[in-house]
Amino acid sequence: MNSLQSTGNSLKQTLQKIREFNLGETEFYDVSQETNILQPLKVRELPQLKEASFDVSKKHITIHQDVRDADGCSYPVISKIFEDFDKGRISFVGQAGCGRTTLLKIVSQAVLNKKIPSLIDVDLLFFLNCQNLDPEMNVTLEELVFQNIELDEGEKISILKRIKQHPRKCMFVLDAPDILDYNSCNCGKKFAKGEKCQPAKILLQLICGKLFPCCRVITSERYFNPCDSEPKKIIALSGLSQDSIKRIAIGYLGKTDGIQMLQNLQTRSPSLLSLCSIPVFLTYTIIGMKSNRNFKSGTMSGVMVNVLQSFVRSKNIWNPNMDDILKRLKPLSYSGIQKNKAIFNSQDLEQHHLTFKETGDFTSLKCLVQVFKEQQLIQFNHFSIQMFLAAMFIAELPIDQFKKTVIKIFDKPQYSAILRNIFGLILDDEVIEASKGLLEVEFQLQEKQDFLKQVVAQEYNQSKGSSLT
Repeated sequence: MNSLQSTGNSLKQTLQKIREFNLGETEFYDVSQETNILQPLKVRELPQLKEASFDVSKKHITIHQDVRDADGCSYPVISKIFEDFDKGRISFVGQAGCGRTTLLKIVSQAVLNKKIPSLIDVDLLFFLNCQNLDPEMNVTLEELVFQNIELDEGEKISILKRIKQHPRKCMFVLDAPDILDYNSCNCGKKFAKGEKCQPAKILLQLICGKLFPCCRVITSERYFNPCDSEPKKIIALSGLSQDSIKRIAIGYLGKTDGIQMLQNLQTRSPSLLSLCSIPVFLTYTIIGMKSNRNFKSGTMSGVMVNVLQSFVRSKNIWNPNMDDILKRLKPLSYSGIQKNKAIFNSQDLEQHHLTFKETGDFTSLKCLVQVFKEQQLIQFNHFSIQMFLAAMFIAELPIDQFKKTVIKIFDKPQYSAILRNIFGLILDDEVIEASKGLLEVEFQLQEKQDFLKQVVAQEYNQSKGSSLT
């Protein structure tokens, strides 16, 4: 009896360790918090949600009805999504910056705190941000699942055994698994117990239900990878409502300044107001308008240029070496996109003539990167920053390399946001003017502009031709 009681107490302690770790992993991170420009945001606004379906053969998503109430997205609405979720996978899809990570963190905290009735039996949740994985570093199943949780081997074995025996009590929440390459690691082949392999191989078998068949899995992604299976349910994030935009602006700036900012935005740049339905770009827009009274842009690339200027030129975070470091961060960013990496180690930095001390010690980089000193790693504060720096790198390439790169990435979904930013950086005169000091595109600019216009014309003619057949 004492032995059984001891085993039960030990299990409870292990479950509590895992719970506390994952609560820490799901803490809300505000991309503006390092700028000292805005007051801390205390409101939590969720994007509007729509139920969707996924055609496996065509890899095409179709949007259906709304999943929300009159007051926007709330816990009762989130609970509704999971009412019939007994096993399999639910996927949240949306473009970069639309709030997928925030939503997954809120869902995870709600599950951990027993706020979703249909998931109240879950007492073991693992939240994994796939952007923190190094796709080139082989890991075991145990290393991937338990991450940095301080468990001994006996505890790990007992938890893995429990997952297999009581799968309904376990849930995996995977943020941005689409960042990894599932084509190059023989993902379909099973791996042996204790075998080290690429994270993508383990994740794909987990996502497809081959690893723990009866466990529930929640994912968030921009797009589905070619090896993917059909989720049980797909929820598309369709942007913030106007009321949510207003509450966030007031949350950052106070009531008077928040309302004034939205009125100025409506008058000066109504097209930008529609972009503000994307949460991260709303934050960037507010930063830009707060730090620069002349801020005016109606494009995504314009917003990013202005926010970068506010980051690197602000008196609060200015550093004399910032321009040089920024130049070297651009190729690092693009290299990361090519390798499906969002986290960089000392070797990555050395390849681009950067040092960890250089990037880790400058407080001026806090607005751009997070630094993990113990593991000697850095990560951009938001994937949108890495994508924009990658776009800047491509925009600055010599014309022949520029053409080859644009053609190479044109039809790849993971580069869609980067392409939009390239077009803005090269074709928008206001953006070109605003990016002075950050971007060097004057050389061969006309040739690049002509080429991009030609690409658009060809794409239009092809789409027009296919629509007629």
